[in-house]
Amino acid sequence: MALVWPSMAKTFTDGEPLQDTIHYEKKIGLIKKGSLVPLPVVFYSPETSLAFGGVLFNLFRTIPEDTLSKFSNVRTAIIFTLRSQLLIDIDHDIFTRNEKYRITGKFLFAKFPDFFYGIGNQTQQEHEELYTANNFNLKSQVMRQIFENFYVGLLYQFNYLGNLEKVEGGILDSDDIIGNDGGKSSGLGLILQWDTRDFNLNCTRGHFLEFSTRHFRDFFGSDFTYNIVELEAMKFFTLFPRQVLGLHFKGRFSNRDVPFHQLSLMGGDKLMRGYYRGRYRDKVLYAAQAEYRWQFYKRFGLVVFGGLGDVSPEFHSFDFSEIKPSYGFGLRYMILPKRKVNIRLDFGFGKDTNGIYINITEAF
Repeated sequence: MALVWPSMAKTFTDGEPLQDTIHYEKKIGLIKKGSLVPLPVVFYSPETSLAFGGVLFNLFRTIPEDTLSKFSNVRTAIIFTLRSQLLIDIDHDIFTRNEKYRITGKFLFAKFPDFFYGIGNQTQQEHEELYTANNFNLKSQVMRQIFENFYVGLLYQFNYLGNLEKVEGGILDSDDIIGNDGGKSSGLGLILQWDTRDFNLNCTRGHFLEFSTRHFRDFFGSDFTYNIVELEAMKFFTLFPRQVLGLHFKGRFSNRDVPFHQLSLMGGDKLMRGYYRGRYRDKVLYAAQAEYRWQFYKRFGLVVFGGLGDVSPEFHSFDFSEIKPSYGFGLRYMILPKRKVNIRLDFGFGKDTNGIYINITEAF
């Protein structure tokens, strides 16, 4: 959810580095060597209101003479918002020689006032209550290339929620809400990734498939015992010149004693636009969406999108009669044509709700 000036190829909220743009620039000769790139940032979303800050990109090769491998990068972002939020976000994406290993990671500190509506797919808007907490999050993935575009590896995640301030006697103050006094989660898992997309930031063809697991246990130092399995798939088709159809599915499944802030969250600027991120949360999430993109005149484009999704307490208890719609339209302006990077303005609508999103890069 970001509008960035003068140029920024990924927002702080995404957590995914810019290998598509870097690889493209390498091939057409825009990047000759590593560099440090500072960028100012301004953006807006329902979750943050107006925000501003700065980002520093460090682009480099781990082996300077290995000119065939993708560039590695480290990104540092510091963000302030008008809702008194502070975010410090550092992530990296490192490729070894010949891209044999890929090492990605993310550190996030967020002092983040947020809204809680309860758990489940039938929570009410009038039950909205504000809470504030300090959130430390660390995620690291080490993957080995098995064959071209396919990686397998290990994933570690640590999360700590502290200094939690909530409404006394409110929904979050109930003993039924796991993790309502904060605490730490620490877990290990596996990840498989297959990615043939041409440009990750504005794809016109190819597919992306990722499967990952995380298992949080006390012997890893976790205060909570639970499991998370995620499956994400994307497919892109070039229908006509400058016209693309994108399909996206995400499933997130967890069980046992999942703290409320680690439940599956529906909404936001990426998935099920129109819903506040976390408006509905539970142990299981299913969401599918499609988007038609048309670059109709020079740098200008239009999109229409639609999706269906919902949350549920268990894998087998998903109720299709409760499924929620997401739909809308958007405008695009290609701020960096050679990098195929768009600024987007999206108007999203859902069940008794709506949202406006300004961002750089597509929703998926």
